Amino acid sequence: MTRDSEARLQDLFDTVESGATDRLLTQRYYFNLTDGDEVILDGFGFDAPDINAARLHAHEIIADLRREDPTLSGEWAGWRVEIVNTSGWTVDVLGVDPSAQASPFRH
Repeated sequence: MTRDSEARLQDLFDTVESGATDRLLTQRYYFNLTDGDEVILDGFGFDAPDINAARLHAHEIIADLRREDPTLSGEWAGWRVEIVNTSGWTVDVLGVDPSAQASPFRH
């Protein structure tokens, strides 16, 4: 093993020991709002360890939208949050409107 290889291996071990592997175990998800015609793209995204954590984040977004002005709840009819992975695939869809149907992506 060369000194270079040993140094890289030591860096990897240091990363694992420091707990910095959390970044390696997460995936970035994006939470786009759409009503089918209009789309509001999420330009930042959110790092989550799995789709369940991403769903939880989407529910938090929806709760925040509903809390902003409860009198506008009718304005959200037909709107949904599309959870999109870094490959551009929609992995889940959650309705913003309280009367929205359950996601077709859940098992």
